[in-house]
Amino acid sequence: MKGIIKKLILALGVFALEDPNEPPVCIVGAGPASLTAAAELELKGKRTVTFEKQDAVGGKCQAVYQDGGFSPLGALIFTPPTYRESIKMIVKTGMASVPFVSGDKYQYNAMSGAIWPKPAPPPGFTPLFMQEVGRYIDWWNKNFYFYNMAANYRDGIPEEFTVTTAVWLAKNGYQVLQILFIQSMVAYGYGDYRQVPIMLQYLTPDVTMALLKVQQGTEVHIADFHKVLVRYAGDFVSGPIHLSTSIVKIDRSGNHPTITYHNSHEKNPQPRTQSCSSVVLAFLPTLSALQSTGLDLSDDEREVFSPVGINSFYSAAVQMKTPHGMTFGAASAHPMLPPDPTGEPVVVVKLHDDLDIAITSSWGAYRGNMSKAEAYSRLKSTLSKFNKDPRNQTSVAVPLTDSDVLAFQENDYFPHFDEDQLALGFYEKFEALQGKRNTYYASGLNKFELVEYAIRAGQDVVRTHF
Repeated sequence: MKGIIKKLILALGVFALEDPNEPPVCIVGAGPASLTAAAELELKGKRTVTFEKQDAVGGKCQAVYQDGGFSPLGALIFTPPTYRESIKMIVKTGMASVPFVSGDKYQYNAMSGAIWPKPAPPPGFTPLFMQEVGRYIDWWNKNFYFYNMAANYRDGIPEEFTVTTAVWLAKNGYQVLQILFIQSMVAYGYGDYRQVPIMLQYLTPDVTMALLKVQQGTEVHIADFHKVLVRYAGDFVSGPIHLSTSIVKIDRSGNHPTITYHNSHEKNPQPRTQSCSSVVLAFLPTLSALQSTGLDLSDDEREVFSPVGINSFYSAAVQMKTPHGMTFGAASAHPMLPPDPTGEPVVVVKLHDDLDIAITSSWGAYRGNMSKAEAYSRLKSTLSKFNKDPRNQTSVAVPLTDSDVLAFQENDYFPHFDEDQLALGFYEKFEALQGKRNTYYASGLNKFELVEYAIRAGQDVVRTHF
């Protein structure tokens, strides 16, 4: 199947191949942004070669497979029309969605292991909450639609949207909508609403309603985005994809960039060199990540990427004794506050009735330095405290072992600028770097850390600059 679509398009004369002596475009990373960029470049007749440090394509969209079911470590929910490009990719790859019901809600104390049914909201809360949801959606459609539809922020960000989400909600008179933002940000790795600017959010009207369905235990549909991306890479990317690759240096001093790399699984790594017509960096462009590739950064690049912050976010697939049809969430000190970012799991849920595997999300402090080992230890210790059926008063929690943790993924997540950088026009500075020294950037920083916006970032970079 691989390459057939390209050959058909060539036969139809849709595009002409470029000079075969021209070096390929080199893409670093094999997640949704990079794979989309590769496919778009090849549709323009350009050759590509992709480098990925992991053993599989998909970026953060990895998964555990057991007994015919999948347990995602990355993206899973999608809704139209927000996920328009994701849905196109799902359809192109022939993947089917799967129904999911979050079920009854329980809360737990991460320190003590105490667990209890989530309390019903106080009288009068639900009508006020839904009224504020309606007001927010009306505001979004009238004032935010344009910014969401754009694939980037090259046109700038209005000053009113550079403040934190908490400040914006208070300024606009919302009393209880904060709960929606807290739940949707903490569970999916987007941090503390008291820190994150309101501009950097994904609560479109349809996503808002989908997340409310999850909270209410109403059926939504999920997708195996890892398998989607594996199929997409096989069917729509003809150029080589080098997995398990360690990049030693990206040299941009000559007419063409060159990448020196080796296979990370080799006992005696043999450096190889790839000449590139240009380079697309499709990973989170923090200063440390860029420096790890041996890039010789310019002063402008250092200025732009030095303040990029990321969240410490961990995802896991764990065999547990908890019942199906339940979602467990970490309790906080107050409903208007998120749980403390201490690295403990904040959400635990089984997606499939026939699998005893729960997927979990853990989060640490913004710009924190928690190690993967420490987060892993906290995952095991916290889940061990309530690894039982909470409906049975006599059941005893069963401690987790290492063999119960089928996968534990550390995610450098949600790259973004803070309030000060937004106000100073750092996204315009970022966009001005596109193409400098034959280098382009496509990641969650372009817009937002979400599979949909990563796909759009890959498309936008190619359609705008190539």
